[in-house]
Amino acid sequence: MRRLSALAQEMKIKVKQLALVINRSRSENLPPLAAALKAETGASLVTSLADDEELRRLSEDGGCLQTLPLANPVVAGIDRLLFEAGVPTVGGRQL
Repeated sequence: MRRLSALAQEMKIKVKQLALVINRSRSENLPPLAAALKAETGASLVTSLADDEELRRLSEDGGCLQTLPLANPVVAGIDRLLFEAGVPTVGGRQL
């Protein structure tokens, strides 16, 4: 993550907002390293997406993420990330 951030700065890539997403997390809490990475990269958002068996099966079967219910932890996490970033969501919290 640090290298990607440094490379983006070196290439003068401009972004409005940077979000860090920890994928396949086995914990509901962000790891201690997340706060340090947020500070180092200037990210405005840090979130995690759960390690989810339902999504794993869907992926192995070649399924589509859109078929997962809104209550699925990964879908809810993506919805939360979008909501916090100010993007309209279908989770019913902001449209």
